[in-house]
Amino acid sequence: MDRSSIWVTRTGQMIRVGSMDSGHLVNTIHLLQAMHEKKCFYALQIPAPNGDMAQDAWEDELDALFGAGPEFSFPIYDAMVEEAEVRRLKFKSNYYERLVT
Repeated sequence: MDRSSIWVTRTGQMIRVGSMDSGHLVNTIHLLQAMHEKKCFYALQIPAPNGDMAQDAWEDELDALFGAGPEFSFPIYDAMVEEAEVRRLKFKSNYYERLVT
């Protein structure tokens, strides 16, 4: 990912990650973290499929989902974090801890 990655706002405006203002960038990082957590939570609410092969595939998908962070669900996340780090912005990165507890 790079600074030229495009974020589309809820109003449909397209913004390059490198052009986002710092507050918007940090808020969007937190939004993607929260959305990934919700995705993990809701994934656990879905009953496992029947059949050995289907269950194996389902478990592999859950392992991938829980073993990764927001970048698994939102590929633009890495570009946003890199940009925030370049700007030396502070943001919460403890989404893993909240999933475990």
